[in-house]
Amino acid sequence: MLKKQMIVIVFFILLNNLFSVELLTLDTYLKIIEEKLPDIKKSEINVKKSKNNIDSSYSQFDVNLTSGFTGLGVSTKDSFDSVLKIENRPDYINGFSGNVGLSTKLLSGTQLSVTGNYSQKFISGEIENSMTHTITSYKNISCDPGLSISLSQPLLYNWFGFIDRYSVSNAKNSYKIELLKNDLTMKSSLNYYNKLYLKWIEIIKLKNLLKSTVDSAMIFESQTKDKLNLGLVENDGYQNAKYSLLTYQEQYRTILYNYENIKNELNLFLDIENFEPDNNTTDNVLLKIFSKEYKEISFNDTRNFLILNLNKENLESLKKVKENQSLPHLDFFGKADIKFNSLLNVDDDYSSKNSDPSIDFQVGLQFNYPLIGLNTKSAKKEINLSIDLLLKEYEITENTYKKNVNTLTNSQLYLKQVIDYKNQSLDTLRKRAMIEETKFKQGRITLKELIDTRNLIINGQISIIQTQTNIILNDIDYDYITK
Repeated sequence: MLKKQMIVIVFFILLNNLFSVELLTLDTYLKIIEEKLPDIKKSEINVKKSKNNIDSSYSQFDVNLTSGFTGLGVSTKDSFDSVLKIENRPDYINGFSGNVGLSTKLLSGTQLSVTGNYSQKFISGEIENSMTHTITSYKNISCDPGLSISLSQPLLYNWFGFIDRYSVSNAKNSYKIELLKNDLTMKSSLNYYNKLYLKWIEIIKLKNLLKSTVDSAMIFESQTKDKLNLGLVENDGYQNAKYSLLTYQEQYRTILYNYENIKNELNLFLDIENFEPDNNTTDNVLLKIFSKEYKEISFNDTRNFLILNLNKENLESLKKVKENQSLPHLDFFGKADIKFNSLLNVDDDYSSKNSDPSIDFQVGLQFNYPLIGLNTKSAKKEINLSIDLLLKEYEITENTYKKNVNTLTNSQLYLKQVIDYKNQSLDTLRKRAMIEETKFKQGRITLKELIDTRNLIINGQISIIQTQTNIILNDIDYDYITK
């Protein structure tokens, strides 16, 4: 007997675990949504791309390495003998040359390059003695190392790198804008699902209320029908009871439909059948809201203003760039070549002869100016129009902001007062229902009056639940647009 009881207990424990649901708090729920919501992931990718654009904007200042190598082999005997007719006749020249260089652009717009050169030639040939007419062969090695330094500095167009630095500052501003947009996207997306969580709580409350109401109405309708058959109530009283039941059943079916819609949406991120929301969330949030002061917050303190302001800064900087691009190209340039020469005589015990280094240099100015420049004028006009358009967008956004803040503030003040009236009205209706119940039993009022009061109580409960949710939804919207 004891063994059977233990089996039954274990069975019910397993059954309870199988059909138990986990309490899902709002914070845990929002973390799940944030981790899985593709809208947020997409926005985060845009932020990463914008951050990468900053690195790309600095690529114009990269240091570039260049190098080259050339081999040389030339037979010169026939050409020297027949054309030059010189006594020192090289028969063959071979060798190589190479260079390695670094070039970069500085933040000042200066183009700078440094190149090291080296060439080496092996020369072999014959020397004819003009007195004895004897011919002697020789071999020499010629080494020519060198260093070349050049720079170019813009003086008007791209004044000391002004245009180059704009691309960096524009990328940084764009990154700031993307951060703000990402913040707005995340807040907007999470707010939507925050509201959905509250609607989930509301639907469950309404579902439970109407389920209980439908059950009670079915019993009441059945009892009223029995009384009708016994002649204790009039037919219109029974029809009122039946009408109330049908009305509640319709409301309950609507709630079930809305509940399924919420389940379908949330099932994209979690198995809603295994969770239930924390019903205390509504009460806890309402306590904070009722003690909260809704004051006027300047539009200049909002994220939307910061985004518009950064866009305006970008356009104003671009306008300055276009104005600079209309200036002539006046560049200072300079170049210095340092050469070292040495000659090594292989036949004479590798005796060498070095020459003093030579320095060749060039400095000057280069000027270029388009005489018409229609493209630049058109671009500046386009930017001015874009700035004007942005200023109008600023006015529109600010007006919309003020209107929405005032609407939400007034709505909150109104709903806070209304819900108090609704609670007082509900208490009054419940007391009235108790009195009418006694009067009905005494035959002093009709069944219709009793049913009407009960309907008012149910509708009052529904209205209070919906009003509580609306107060919280308004608070979410207020926080979103004012931060």
